[in-house]
This record gives sequence, C-alpha cells and structure tokens, in this order.
Amino acid sequence: MAPDGSEPRPVMPAVEGVGEGFAVWSPDGTAIAFMSNRHLPGEPTPAIFVMDADGTNIRKVGPDDIPFQAAPDFSPDGARIVFAGGRFDAGSPETDLYVMGVDGSGLRRLTDFASFISCPRWSPDGERILFSKDMDELLVIEVASGEISEVLPPEVEGNCGDWSPDGSRLAFASGPDRQLPTLEEMMANPLFPMEIFVFDLGGGELTHLPQAGPQSNYPRWARDGRRIVFQGHIPPGGTREPGFTPTPDVSELYVVEANGSDVRRLTSNALMDVHPNW
Repeated sequence: MAPDGSEPRPVMPAVEGVGEGFAVWSPDGTAIAFMSNRHLPGEPTPAIFVMDADGTNIRKVGPDDIPFQAAPDFSPDGARIVFAGGRFDAGSPETDLYVMGVDGSGLRRLTDFASFISCPRWSPDGERILFSKDMDELLVIEVASGEISEVLPPEVEGNCGDWSPDGSRLAFASGPDRQLPTLEEMMANPLFPMEIFVFDLGGGELTHLPQAGPQSNYPRWARDGRRIVFQGHIPPGGTREPGFTPTPDVSELYVVEANGSDVRRLTSNALMDVHPNW
C-alpha cells in the first residue's frame, strides 16, 4: 500500500492452508523475502521464500532440514538473508540465527542458544545483526566474529527492534515500565501491554513515542529516517467494520513521526495487519 495507507493491493492470492508473513523488501526493491508453508500446506513448517516484487517467480530458498524458519531480512548489499530457524513447539520454542545467500547457498549458523531467537535486523553497515532473545532482550551479533553484546541499558528490556537508516538509533517495543514478561508469560498472555521506544546509541537517550492502543510492536524505520511504522492490537469496537468484534489476533498498522510528534492509523479492517516493512 501507499505510505498513507491508501491503494492497498494483494501481491499474491491467498491459498487454502497456507500462511505467510514477515515480508521484507530487498534493498533495491526488486524482490521480497517472506516466510511461508506453501511447500507443505496445512503443516506448521514455514520456510523462507523469495519472489519478485510483483509476486511472480516464487522460489523456496530456506534449507530443508530446519523445520521452522521465520523473519527473514536482506543484508544491505542484497546478497544475503538472515533468518531465525529451529523448532516452534508449543510452550518451548528454540531457534537460532542463520545466514545464507539469497538463493539459499552458503548456509551459516550464527548462534547456538537454547532460547527463542526472533526479529533479526541487519545493521545499515552490514557488519552487525540486531535480534531478540526470548522476546525480552535485545542483542547484537558481529557477523564476522560472532561476538554478541547487549545494546540497551540494564534497566530496559526490548523486543523486535530495528536500526535507524544511519545506524545511530534503535526503535523497539517494551512494556510501559520498560520491562517485559518472560517468554512463557508472553505466550500465555499475548496481549501484554507494549509500547514503542527509541534509543540513541551514542547519547544513551531513551524516547517514549506516542501510543496507538493497548499493545504496539514490530516498529520499522522508513528509509528516510523520518517515520516509524508499527503494528498495534485493536480493542473491541476499534475498527470501522460493521458488527465486528476483534479477537486478540486482530491488528492494524500505524505510522508515527520519528520525533514522536504525530501518530496516524493506516489500516482499518477485520484482518490481522502485521509485520510492516518499508
């Protein structure tokens, strides 16, 4: 859709038994990477796929021996894809970070945690990857060395972050008190309150952005650094769909100025609008 929420259009038709998400554009805008179970419809075994930006030439690039693959992200030069892969058993998911070429070649495992790793995002310089560990800790890994470090102050927990285009700031989700529940608690209560924050990596300043509802998550910077798009859960009566009562799985998309001056709702429907990407 357009950045103001107008002109939404499907990229590919819906397929029975197939779920798809976490779509991201390649740096040059010619391709889209996403997770899907279209190779095994009806099975909870998503893999990484790549397609041309118009929805054609869909090809599976994720490896066959990793049963759960999610959240791909292109490297800044467009040559590689990072993703989270492992298993997603109810109550005890375990995933790690993997990097591969855009055609699936040269697979390399970056982490070895007994944890749930998610939301990897490549740094603008291509040297680091930001990721979430157990949905309450933001970490950075050096791609070349594998060295892992924390990026937020000890008193701040974060989930599903993103780099600003110049690499100087992080946008992420956290609780109103800057704390998050454990993975087990969050899976048991997916509507735990979360809000969007921005952290200045150089100066250490933490900015709380205006909120749009009971839970805001998955912030993504616009490529000009001026705005941040994110998903927000909608309370009952919060959509313009006649007679529709949202469930915990209904979200809308919002955009906010990076300086926190404004927040605008982009979508309003009875669907689950999630994982936005510029």
